[in-house]
Amino acid sequence: MSNPVDRLPHHQLIAELKQLITTAKQQVQVHVNAQMTLLYWQLGHTLQHHMLNNQRADYAKQWVKQIAKQLTEEYGKGFNEKSLRKMMQFYQAFPEQEIVATLSRQLSWSHFIEVLPITVPLGKNGADQRHE
Repeated sequence: MSNPVDRLPHHQLIAELKQLITTAKQQVQVHVNAQMTLLYWQLGHTLQHHMLNNQRADYAKQWVKQIAKQLTEEYGKGFNEKSLRKMMQFYQAFPEQEIVATLSRQLSWSHFIEVLPITVPLGKNGADQRHE
């Protein structure tokens, strides 16, 4: 009995293997993007709640700067002060983790950054929370 692979022309086999690899890479990329977006939301959530507990503006500004310095030293420039502030804005614009989890499967972090200047907080039903 012959092997099914023996029946495929060489170029067809290579094309099929390439497609499997490409599909897997795309799925990994989508998953990693979704996880990173959720991480950024969680960091924004944690930072924002800590700042609300310490409401002095001068303290908050210095505090974020110091946290950013420490995180940047260990994890790189993606955690600098500007990035941490974006994460806090992200949490403020999308306070419901379920919404972020759903959207992050379709949108990358850079998409969220693009819409941050125009977003308003959305509730669980997708309504503008300013008018509830």
